[in-house]
Amino acid sequence: SEQSRGRGIFIKNVQGGNAALLSGTGSRDSSTAWSPDGRSIAHLRRVGSGSALHELMVTPSSDGAPGRMVARFNTVLDAGLTWSPDGKSLVVASNEGSEQRIALYAVSLADGRIRRLTDPPADAAPFGDRTPAFSPDGSRLAFSRRLAYASSDVFVVPVNARLETVGPPR
Repeated sequence: SEQSRGRGIFIKNVQGGNAALLSGTGSRDSSTAWSPDGRSIAHLRRVGSGSALHELMVTPSSDGAPGRMVARFNTVLDAGLTWSPDGKSLVVASNEGSEQRIALYAVSLADGRIRRLTDPPADAAPFGDRTPAFSPDGSRLAFSRRLAYASSDVFVVPVNARLETVGPPR
């Protein structure tokens, strides 16, 4: 919802009632994802205007407690994020590398450790890998790889329980 020249995140019960504001009005939030247990929502919050820097936030979905910042990333609006099936990590699309192509990174919620998962080709810049999604059993990670302005392909890469890729994307 656009408010005060920003975006807020609201939660509304589908059975009725009023929408509850989850994130602050005037904030610049995007790429929301529910945790597997439904207790939290992860989202990206843009830092400053005109900046690619975003804070990766995890906010409780029901008790009104403030969210906590897990990590900071350079990324583009709505590049996507997803929870690991066990709820212990998040996967975020980011252009952290010096080559300015977007890759997928795993972020541990326990210690904030960040690890690169994908390596798009050099000619993917300024595009690359985005919109990650796990298979229901957590053994594969799907994502779109954009190499040109209006063209993307869907890739799948096998991953193990530690969120390490165990084969090439196809």
